[in-house]
Amino acid sequence: MLFRSTSAISLKANWTRNKKTLTINPSGGVYDGKTTNTTVEVDEGSQYQLQIPTKENFTFGGWDTNPSSSYNSTTRELTIGTSDITITAKWNNIKRTLTIDANGGIYEDNKSIVTMEVNQGEEYSLKTPTKGGFDFDGWTSEPAGVYNSSTGKITIPASDVTLYAKWKNKVCPSTPTCTQALWNRQKH
Repeated sequence: MLFRSTSAISLKANWTRNKKTLTINPSGGVYDGKTTNTTVEVDEGSQYQLQIPTKENFTFGGWDTNPSSSYNSTTRELTIGTSDITITAKWNNIKRTLTIDANGGIYEDNKSIVTMEVNQGEEYSLKTPTKGGFDFDGWTSEPAGVYNSSTGKITIPASDVTLYAKWKNKVCPSTPTCTQALWNRQKH
């Protein structure tokens, strides 16, 4: 049946925006208090205000985004494209300086002092230095990282670190001809 009217008819279109799924992956960090993905339904073409995620021992390096969307790092707004999108947090390691001072001995490559850049929060394996006439007696530092003498490793703290070798005199073997003074002069 056709509808015919002799009077004017006014029609009004009602539009609703297409909804898209935005998945926010903190990539090992924390976003909105969660370490798991956050999923949000958003309008296609809209702007979505993102929070800055956090991750211990790292700085936030931005978002990896889908090509159908764009992210403005100044305003922290994500423009939602025409498809569902997953964004993933990017992280930069916080770098710290680790200085190793063999305190008169040799650490590596015939050097007494070695300086290197290391990642905060990571564990670094220490070599055993050498010094003639002395036995290595561990490391000391101020401020201290977390040094585990049984494993020879240090966990890099949230500051630069200098480690100093500790030494003790070698002990003369128990023989009738060895005196400690003679032993020390021979630099064993």
